[in-house]
Amino acid sequence: MNLLHLKYAVEVEKTGSITQAAENLFMGQPNLSKAIKELEASVGMLIFKRTPKGVAPTPKGAEFLKQARAILDQMEALEAQYHPEREDRVSFHVCIPRASYIAYAFANFVKSLDSGKRIDINFRETSSIETVGCVSRGEFDIGIIRYSMQYEKYFMNLLVEKGLQFEPVCSFEKVVLMEKHHVLASQETIREAELAPYIEIAHGDHAVPYLSFSEMREEEPRLGSRTIHIYERGSQFCLLKRVPDTYMWVSPMPDELLDRHGLAQRRCVDGHRAHRDLLIYTKGRRLTKPEQAFLREVQSVRDDLGMHE
Repeated sequence: MNLLHLKYAVEVEKTGSITQAAENLFMGQPNLSKAIKELEASVGMLIFKRTPKGVAPTPKGAEFLKQARAILDQMEALEAQYHPEREDRVSFHVCIPRASYIAYAFANFVKSLDSGKRIDINFRETSSIETVGCVSRGEFDIGIIRYSMQYEKYFMNLLVEKGLQFEPVCSFEKVVLMEKHHVLASQETIREAELAPYIEIAHGDHAVPYLSFSEMREEEPRLGSRTIHIYERGSQFCLLKRVPDTYMWVSPMPDELLDRHGLAQRRCVDGHRAHRDLLIYTKGRRLTKPEQAFLREVQSVRDDLGMHE
């Protein structure tokens, strides 16, 4: 058994396919299959079983792979500590919520990069549950998750269970986003009851796996019964701009983005929706220089918007 074989096994688990794993590892499928068999022989157990959809870990194999990922993470952290980062390349992989202030900070980060450096960045907007999975499986280096404060206990338990480290990014109350000529945009503040006649745009990902849409709406009631669930941030700007009767609950947005899209954000005096954004990564991992630079941009935009840590 060696570290290379552990990397092979983790890649097979991640893809659920020997063929796809071999492609990702730039090696032939027969060679990868042989390496997995050698690894199974060395540990004296079957790590993977064949399924109609590919391969999946056996119960004991899943335990072994969890330990394998931990070993690989420790080796990565050790290498990062004692080997200088490549100065000619900017590389990191991050999952974030569909938050405009973070996307704005990311654009500022990219704009600041040295034009002579190679860039290898994977920037994904997705749900908090998916982000936790991507980071815990090693598919992404860092993530930022968002949750309503009423679900904080659930997410804290989930992060501990997954062996993830976390740091606060910010806490905030959501504001109401609407087209700048919306009837309610003429007011400095609004009341939640005033939103009842209008169409709410909401991201459709479940906040917590064990709650259905209806249960979530009971936990966080809304007065209106007209809702459009979307799964891509770009759709919200199109709907808000083209359909004057729409609105959305969002984290505070920079003025430049509001002006660019012809939108306005207003505070709701009685619609308190306290949320928190958390940075997550595997335990023992050191943040790289590019990741630190990106997070500084996030903190700068956060501070400009008056959101607190």
